Amino acid sequence: VDCSGKASTWAYDERGQMIQFTDAAGQVIRYRYEAGQLAAIRHSDNSEEHFERDAEGRLLTHIDALGRRTEWDYTEAGLLASRVDAAGQTLRYRWDKLGQLTALRNENGRDAEFHYDPMGRLLAETGFDGVTTRYEYEETTG
Repeated sequence: VDCSGKASTWAYDERGQMIQFTDAAGQVIRYRYEAGQLAAIRHSDNSEEHFERDAEGRLLTHIDALGRRTEWDYTEAGLLASRVDAAGQTLRYRWDKLGQLTALRNENGRDAEFHYDPMGRLLAETGFDGVTTRYEYEETTG
């Protein structure tokens, strides 16, 4: 219930998946699933978003309500390899042997990097802008 006394409501299917959301203004958004995965969203203006997945349930394609397409690709190990957005901009992902994200490369060829300690905790990240943030952990709490 919002400050004006109007309520938002949610409806779920037998699997506990949200199938409808109605906001306080009465706008309805409907959700459709296939094999337990979100497949489509129908907005109150009847525009739709679509989601395509592979046999493993990984997101391959998202088509927004304006028809713009974003695609994802995966490594043989099932880790995210790249994302190409609707503007054709590619973001590439690099992982270590432990499945930790070590770098991102953007459409401008700039890298963001991530460094971990032997326990897998993030020690430092350097953004696309070259700014590094370092992290420290207390011995007693990790």
